[in-house]
Amino acid sequence: MVTVGTRLHVELIARNPGDQSFVCGGALHSYYTAGDARRIAIHGLDGGDYLDKVDGFKRKHQQGSVTIEGETDRVYLDTDTTCVIDDPSLTRRITIAKNGSRTTVVWNPWAEKAAQLADFGDEEYLSMVCVETANAATDVATVAPGGEHRLSAVIGLE
Repeated sequence: MVTVGTRLHVELIARNPGDQSFVCGGALHSYYTAGDARRIAIHGLDGGDYLDKVDGFKRKHQQGSVTIEGETDRVYLDTDTTCVIDDPSLTRRITIAKNGSRTTVVWNPWAEKAAQLADFGDEEYLSMVCVETANAATDVATVAPGGEHRLSAVIGLE
């Protein structure tokens, strides 16, 4: 479900019409335009732990705002706060509030990986960042028979 207004509301609903529970994960893959990815700061994840997929899934601790200085692929654990992408180049702040999620993924392929992606321009990594509302790693949902799980994000602009 997508609702467009002064804010964008995106919701992924997993329903279970069956007679046995199932486990599901998922993510709302949100790509945001950045004036210069090297200059943005992502607030809301300070003090949390993350799995660094670029560094063999090592568990690390975030100190301060997230910045993009190279290939970034992180799964932030136990997160439920609103994230804010502070973009001084475009003089804007994007807010991402979420529900039904305890993980946040931050991704930017950087130069080498961007060059390997067929649908990604070689320089596009400088003008984008993903901040994804997710159910990943240990944050997966068990959906009971007849039940549902809702994963949603509300995206706004300050």
